[in-house]
Amino acid sequence: VEAASLHKDRLDWMDLWDLGLLIANRAFQGQHWDEFHKAREILAEALRQQKIVEPDELILRAKVLSNLGQCFLATEEFDEAEKHYSEAYVLFDRCVGKRSPLFGMQAWACGNLRQAEGRYAEAIPLFGEALFVEVVKNGLSISEMMKLLDQILQCVNELKGQLSDVNFQPVHQALSQLCLDLEWHDLPNSLDLGILCHKMALLHVAASPHSVLESAPEWALSYSQRSRTALKDHSAVRPEAKSWLMQADAIAQVLGSGNFDNHETASS
Repeated sequence: VEAASLHKDRLDWMDLWDLGLLIANRAFQGQHWDEFHKAREILAEALRQQKIVEPDELILRAKVLSNLGQCFLATEEFDEAEKHYSEAYVLFDRCVGKRSPLFGMQAWACGNLRQAEGRYAEAIPLFGEALFVEVVKNGLSISEMMKLLDQILQCVNELKGQLSDVNFQPVHQALSQLCLDLEWHDLPNSLDLGILCHKMALLHVAASPHSVLESAPEWALSYSQRSRTALKDHSAVRPEAKSWLMQADAIAQVLGSGNFDNHETASS
């Protein structure tokens, strides 16, 4: 920003964007709210100028919208966050499609907003869209998929069995697709992978029989089997693996019996 000011009469919209993000991050970390609100004003001005100067640069606009929405989410101003996040979601969907990491990032952000609002049923399909991107992008990340599975399971728990109207289709699509990925099958059976597979199988049990996940599909059985294999491999040397294995064995039994009623989803 300082360098730009030496060569320009005034800061352009990208300079304002950079400046707003810098100030917002610093102010949020230090809990300096007057400074944080000023940063939001700078980002809003950057967005206003971007629409005038580069009206056809929709991806850049979506990025600024997402940043501005995040600033409102940070202060729990949900209506303003919704306005900016929703516009960014639509633009990313239109410009880069539902397989793009940019879209996945925004779907995840929108899911975070819904979860923060307590709108858990609406959060689940958004997390599912983000999970699908994690599955199809180059390079699988166990840690990122784990975070999303944890958030989905948290939402399922919060809904306390009221799942009949939840759209699990994006989650189902992601987990079905992952089973077909050769890279997934080539990953070593680490403890984290075993835990992730357990949570994927657990999700099917937790969501059934209230949704599209009603019958035990091949992916649920596959994740259950792999979770037990991986956890057994580590149970002799990692004490925590034994606890996870007990839970994985219970899920395998439920999947085998088809009795999904009243199963707790407390694993985390």
